Parts: sequence; structure tokens; C-alpha cells
Amino acid sequence: MRIAFCHHLSLSYGGGGEKWLIQLSKELVSRGHSVEIFCLPFKLKDGGSYDFKSELGLIPYHESYFHYVDADVAYITYNPLNWLNFYTRAPKIGGMHSHAYWKPINPSYGLLPNIAIIANALTSRWELARFKVIHKILDEYPVNHPKVVTIPNFVDPEKYSTQNTSSINFTVGFASRKNWQKGFDIWEELKPKLAKLSIDTIETGNIPENLMPSFFSSCHAVVVPARVDTFGITIIESIFCGSIPVVSSLVTHRALSLPLFYADDSESLVKRILEVKEMWDSGIYTQYQSILRRQSERFEKIHVIDQLESMFLEVASK
Repeated sequence: MRIAFCHHLSLSYGGGGEKWLIQLSKELVSRGHSVEIFCLPFKLKDGGSYDFKSELGLIPYHESYFHYVDADVAYITYNPLNWLNFYTRAPKIGGMHSHAYWKPINPSYGLLPNIAIIANALTSRWELARFKVIHKILDEYPVNHPKVVTIPNFVDPEKYSTQNTSSINFTVGFASRKNWQKGFDIWEELKPKLAKLSIDTIETGNIPENLMPSFFSSCHAVVVPARVDTFGITIIESIFCGSIPVVSSLVTHRALSLPLFYADDSESLVKRILEVKEMWDSGIYTQYQSILRRQSERFEKIHVIDQLESMFLEVASK
């Protein structure tokens, strides 16, 4: 089967969506499918210089404002009016990878997301009809389409697993982008409060992707104070590596249906972190880790890829 991925951002942006697309492409190729990736040359303002080409290997990649796509099935990351950029006769899957379309505009989101929110409000009724199937990663927001499939994001347990790097002192980590959307300002408020309690803090900075499991494993708690989050893959990755997440109460976080610790500001984060520390001091921390890990099994790569592959095969056969 020839599968085309059409994405509205350059893979060099290196966000969760871009990494998901690369991982999924590699998995589908390993299963014998032919994959080609088409992207637009855009990055959000906080974009880095992610070395996606070394990750892609021999998978064909094209970056341009306009693409002609020849495939058996095309997966198009939904963005209003993206049919102007990706022309194809293949049956199309629309991938809903943002919850911003259900939110009011906000200057802090940035220009491109706000334009997408406005355009979606005006055109979604007709835009969504262009797709055979709409794929959502969480079953929380309504989509006006007759065929909607919910398949979550995934984590590779062979890559993300507990390493022998846990700190002797109770340690809290932050592993998201340093911007308003991910709550970095809340993290900055939190650090001196934790320092007064003799709790260590660490953050990822620009460490390579392959070192993330060691980072998560060195944390006893990982703080995810996001104001905007499509899925919360950091939450699942940290659980796979043996850490306990303390997260904002976004609908997307609650939709994971896991027994998480919720807090939305630095004061409440301190209280929740102290609860996790008390578990660590009393010896029940490991039991709670095990509960989280068992309940996260449905996000393991093999289960999710099976579902995604079935979706592609079904749409391509229509």
C-alpha cells in the first residue's frame, strides 16, 4: 500500500506531531508499506532545528508550498483550506491533531494557530466533507462527520522504559517547550518554591531525543503545566519511564483516563508534588508507579499501530 502523509508544518519544527508522523512512517515501512511525506515550509515561532532527516532515513520527504500527491491513501493533518496545498485523487483521512479548533482565539497562541481557529469556524462544515474518515487522537471533542475514528498516540516501550538513573534526592522535572502554551512561566514560578523545600528540579533543555528516557527516569515527578496540549504524550512517556506526572487539568489530560495528579498553578503544584513526595518517603510510590504503568498499556506502540494500519487499509480499499 502506498501511503502519503501531508502535513501543514515542516518536520524541522520538531513538535510532538512531527515526531509522531516520523515514528508512524517508519513503523509502516517496517510492515512493508511504501510511505512518502509532503510538508509545507512553515514552523511556529518556537520551532527548533530538529534533525528529522536522520530520523527519516530513506523515506522520501518533500517540502514546498504546493504538492501533487499520488498514493493509495493520503493522511492529511487537518488544517483549514489545506486542500489548496495538497492535491490528490487518493481517498483522504483527515487527522485532527489540535484541540485549538474548539477554543476561542487567544493572542498567546500565536498568529498561525489563531488564523486556523478563525478559518475552521468559517469553513469546517465543508472542509471535513472532503475526507473519507476523520481520525481523532482523543474522544473528547465533537466532529461533524459521519465516519470518525479515535486512535490515541503511542509510546515505544522498548525505547521508553525505566533506566537506572533515579536521583538520590527527590527530583521534579520539566520536559516541555519553554513557552506560554506549555506553562513554562508556571514552572519558573514553581522552581524557587521547591528549592525552599529542598526539592531538586531539572529541565530538558536541548538534550537529544534518545536521552529522554534517562531524563524521565531521573525524575520522581514530572510537571506538565500546559495551557495548550493536543494529547499529553510527555505524560505517557514519563509513566513508561517510572516517573509520576503532575499535570494541568486540561480536558486532553483528563481524557487519558489515568489516575493523575492535577494542578493548575504553582501553589497547587507544590501541594500535589508534596503528596507524591510523601508517597516516596512512605514507600508506596512504587505501587502507584505500577498502577499507572498497567493502565497505560493501551498506549503501547504495537497496539496503536495495528489500529492505524487497519484504518489505512480500510480507507485505501474504498
